[in-house]
Amino acid sequence: IAKPMKLIAVFAHEMSHATACWWTGGKVEAIEVYDNEGGVTKYRGGCRCLIIPAGYTGGAFWGALFVALSGNRVAATVAASFFVLALLISLRYSPNGVMVCLSLVFATLTTAAIVVEWMFFDPLLQFVTLFYGVF
Repeated sequence: IAKPMKLIAVFAHEMSHATACWWTGGKVEAIEVYDNEGGVTKYRGGCRCLIIPAGYTGGAFWGALFVALSGNRVAATVAASFFVLALLISLRYSPNGVMVCLSLVFATLTTAAIVVEWMFFDPLLQFVTLFYGVF
């Protein structure tokens, strides 16, 4: 269970680079996550002095946000929905198989957790969101 979660942490790191690139006017060409727990975001333009540190600061920000939003059913649903949206957006920029599989599997599992939360079992999504945040 540790390997897929480490890959999700790499995804959050690389997605933070991509987000900083988009916010500073750059263009993302590819977001890649590798099986050896490495990754790269290929981009053009943007402000490099903001894009480069965004991986670490963004990873910490997303983790803290997920932990903060895990205490409430609606907030956990919002956090999980944004996570699924980020995974689906990353598919547009994913040239490697690891990233595609990672995005599809976690988007499916998180969507299933949202459905189970609202249809059958109440605290599940809060635990899932907390787990994503602390890992």
